[in-house]
Amino acid sequence: MRVVHFIRNYADERGLPQPAAPRGVDNVPTVYLTSDTTKTNLHQQYQTSCTEAGSRVIEITAFKEIGRMCLPHIRIAGPRDDVCAKCETLRRGVMDAVTEEEKLTATDSFRNHILLAQKVKMFDT
Repeated sequence: MRVVHFIRNYADERGLPQPAAPRGVDNVPTVYLTSDTTKTNLHQQYQTSCTEAGSRVIEITAFKEIGRMCLPHIRIAGPRDDVCAKCETLRRGVMDAVTEEEKLTATDSFRNHILLAQKVKMFDT
């Protein structure tokens, strides 16, 4: 139960919940952890919290298995999943542009958005 609570709390604090569940899944929306999160780093944070609380620590294989079985809707985002809705819209705009001018305008908008997002991310860390 400690593992489930730890992962759930971590996802509540840092996860990116999706607005709706994928088709054919138990109506539980997926929560993506950022792509720079790894299961090993997550387990290390779990170990630290258990050590501080004086609780027993389980090994990483059991940690991964519990997460996979009990919390299948919490996933680590791949590089293509870890984008905001505006990124996706701007990327589609580049793909859908017909003329050279439309392509350049869409590409500039997309580039400016990415640069702004990088500045915000650097400021947050």
